[in-house]
Amino acid sequence: MAGREWEVVGGADKGGILVRDGEDLMSASLPDRLSTGAVIAEEELTGERLRFRLLSGSGPKSGWVSLKLRDKVLVQPRSASASSTAPGSKPTTLREAFGEARAYLEAQRAGKPSAEYKGDPRAAELAKQCEEWISEFVPLGNPVPVEFLLALGELHFRAGAPVEAAAVFQQGALAEGDAESSAELQRLAHIGVAAAGQAAEDLRLPGGPSAEEAAAAMAAAKALHRKTFGSLADAGVDAPRDMRPDGAASVALVLLHGNGGNGLDLRQAGLKLGATLEEHCRLVLPKGLYTAPNLVGKPGCSWRDERSDRRDPFRWDSVLRALAQLDTVLDTLQADGIPPERIILGGFSQGSFFSMLVALTRTPPVGGILVLGGSVGGRVAAFLRTMTGSQGSPSAQDLRAYLGHGAEDRTVPLAMGKMAVQELKALGLKDPEFKAYPGVGHEIPEQMLVDMGAAVRRWLMTDG
Repeated sequence: MAGREWEVVGGADKGGILVRDGEDLMSASLPDRLSTGAVIAEEELTGERLRFRLLSGSGPKSGWVSLKLRDKVLVQPRSASASSTAPGSKPTTLREAFGEARAYLEAQRAGKPSAEYKGDPRAAELAKQCEEWISEFVPLGNPVPVEFLLALGELHFRAGAPVEAAAVFQQGALAEGDAESSAELQRLAHIGVAAAGQAAEDLRLPGGPSAEEAAAAMAAAKALHRKTFGSLADAGVDAPRDMRPDGAASVALVLLHGNGGNGLDLRQAGLKLGATLEEHCRLVLPKGLYTAPNLVGKPGCSWRDERSDRRDPFRWDSVLRALAQLDTVLDTLQADGIPPERIILGGFSQGSFFSMLVALTRTPPVGGILVLGGSVGGRVAAFLRTMTGSQGSPSAQDLRAYLGHGAEDRTVPLAMGKMAVQELKALGLKDPEFKAYPGVGHEIPEQMLVDMGAAVRRWLMTDG
């Protein structure tokens, strides 16, 4: 029945359920999963295959999903009790009671993102109301289901009360082993703790999580993401390319594409750069797990989702997922016998942002980072401050970096590239190299690859 609402109930241990672009089970799978708890509208139902339109939750806006996987239900019709209670009637379940709050939060997430963190009085009203509902529906001494703690914590956060939000999120984060909770919900609770800690620090409010507590929460969330990646294929890597067949690779070159690109975008650049190293080089080209259009509007990949609203306590989730994904890649290379100091991590545009984040949060440090047409801005510093606590980056002092930038770049202006050098120094890097390339836009010229190859050879010689 077209228009009927369904709820995703499976996939909690995998970050959601698989979505394909066609009815056939052999059709291509989409990069993003449909989140557990998402509400979808039926467009077409053929046997146990459902074509849907996303109403709430995260994941693809449309596609095909299976109702069951063997004997496990993945999607089920949404019961009438899941809808908001009719005006004037008293809710009979906690889910009904939270209906108005859920509708508010969904509308806020779908709205225009804000670069400012400021409270919404309506969120404060709903938070107070939901606390009363919890008191009424949850017997004293019984745990509150984590999904409702997440909603209440987000209301406090959007109300401009991060200390109160942190206390609620911490309850959800501590629900380890609770059969009613899932790894996904606990992960979001950990992220909420960290976001609330940073907001409380920014607002100079006492009583919030300490820098160390926020860093521990980020590490716990990242570790939960890490459990979902068991192989290079899981981490968005097709077969790595050993550039010489005679003997094992002694150097790895890991290059990250820009927003809207894919793993193949940097293949030619990687082959040219690897050929300059005069060593057995393994070229690895991961691709982001999120979708984004490229410069001509065709679908491509991204390293993060579009959540950028400072009022959203869970906006870092996709960033942590990307870091866990890339940790899987680097851990696999090390397990194959390539030491960390001989792994070179680089990225173009958005990919450079993530190459810096990965390099600055790993120990021991990688052999160096190559920043091609990228910038730092305040984002890396703010994220690192929450990720690493008061100690700062554990690897910055030993990290080498080469930044190449087109002098005519209109996407990431040259001034931002130059500023990145000072910002990396402020983060602890000793002497990052920088070169601007005249007449070059947002692209990778041949000379940039030659210069980067020379820098990498120096780094490798220094490490012996």
